[in-house]
Amino acid sequence: MITINSDGTVTGGTIKSPGNIIQVVNTAELNMMQTSSTSYVDFTDATLNITPSSSSNKILVMFTCYWVNTIVSSTNVNCSFKNLRDSTNIYESFHSAESGSGGLQAKGTCNHIFVDSPSTASAVTYKVQLKVSNSSSTVYAYDGRLQAFEIAV
Repeated sequence: MITINSDGTVTGGTIKSPGNIIQVVNTAELNMMQTSSTSYVDFTDATLNITPSSSSNKILVMFTCYWVNTIVSSTNVNCSFKNLRDSTNIYESFHSAESGSGGLQAKGTCNHIFVDSPSTASAVTYKVQLKVSNSSSTVYAYDGRLQAFEIAV
């Protein structure tokens, strides 16, 4: 039983009013990851599990990292990041680098911030994958973090 005392304090439970953050799950800071794969590969350690307390609640997912992409001479290249819930692609971004002399680099940040509706009270897994558009290029991703916040509805 939840009791609201005369001094305004709450005892005996937790009020989960709409918009409140119920739980937070996050990864440790992600180590540097590099790939020259033109197919998506898992970003090492960028995986987390969260179990919503209600199937109607939302999950605010945040992923951020820095990236460096090597440029291939006379070729436009890009690196791509995507977020998955279990095996479903729910967010994807592309970061391009124009053609130039080989050895140059494009640098930037990847920031994914979105609200997901998993519609379950069972555990869900969120993870990040990355790839490059040309196997002669390499993307280096570092100083990243993946976080999930359950939001009461």
